[in-house]
Formats: sequence, structure tokens, C-alpha cells
Amino acid sequence: YSRGQTYGALRFPAPSPKIEELVEKFKSGDIKVKGATVPTVVLLDGEEEENYWKEFIEFKNRQMKQRAEERAQKRHKGGHHGGQNRGRGGGGRGRGGGRGRGRGGRGGRGRGRGGHRR
Repeated sequence: YSRGQTYGALRFPAPSPKIEELVEKFKSGDIKVKGATVPTVVLLDGEEEENYWKEFIEFKNRQMKQRAEERAQKRHKGGHHGGQNRGRGGGGRGRGGGRGRGRGGRGGRGRGRGGHRR
């Protein structure tokens, strides 16, 4: 089951006669989902089952690819400092991140208070 869908699927790692018993319990109403009986229960086999698995695997591959692209986009936000949302740690020029004494400018030598000059 995926959010927003009106149907779901139970997947099992291997064939078993217990699966048929489970289907019968769903059909008879002995097993309920969130307190409601399941109106339609179908046990896939043969070509139907093969098509289901093929489509399911394609769906999962598309989903993984999309999530990888979304993660890549989050990492590579454009701009000089990586966009507004920098993720963990923030960085940038919030409290204490500016050019205070001894931070950048003039090669890190502080700001002219006399002393050594060339």
C-alpha cells in the first residue's frame, strides 16, 4: 500500500499454502485492515504475478533514481554560498561569522593599529 492509493498488495518471499488460507480469511472478513473488511482480495499467479513483479521493480527503480536526483539537487544548490538552505550547521554569515578582527582582509594581520609597516 502507498499513501493515497485505494488498493494495496501483500508480498511474500516464497510461495506457501498458508497464503491461500490468508486470502480466505480476508475474503470471509476474519482479517480486517484498520477495522474494516477488505472488499476485494485477489491472489496473483502465473503471468499476472510476473507482470506485477516486473512493474513493482520498475516502480522501485524509478523511485530510487528520483530520490537520488533530489539528494543531488540539495547538495548542489547554486549561488556563491550554496543558496539559502545550507543544511546541517548552516555556515554563512550569521552570528560571529563575519569579518571581525583577524578574520580575512589584509592577509589576516588585523586592522591598522600602528605597529609594523612595510
